[in-house]
Amino acid sequence: MSSKIEILTGGGGTLCGLYNRPVESSAKAGRKAHTLVVMAHGFPGGHKGGQGDLYGEMQFLLAEHGLHSLRFDFRGCGESTGFPERFTLASAQEDLKHVVLWAKGRGYKEIAYVGEG
Repeated sequence: MSSKIEILTGGGGTLCGLYNRPVESSAKAGRKAHTLVVMAHGFPGGHKGGQGDLYGEMQFLLAEHGLHSLRFDFRGCGESTGFPERFTLASAQEDLKHVVLWAKGRGYKEIAYVGEG
């Protein structure tokens, strides 16, 4: 089941994302329940859907295999706050740091990254 989330950044901004936790029995979940697949779009001008909604399709495939996922907009992209012209590799790294902190705060022990661009 997918839900919209917001992750606060250090500068008071927000990263918008779609978080998906598949419906599964906790007995069968095992290690998968502690793994999150983070999907990061390309830039400039990308968004959490990825090119041609690639990440939307991946989200459902991952869920079929019991994997949790998060696809998000970097600051200044999609629904996240900020200005696209202020996007830098350093700001992208900072955004990923906040995503990891968010994930660890929810008990994820392993994080896999998927990127496109």
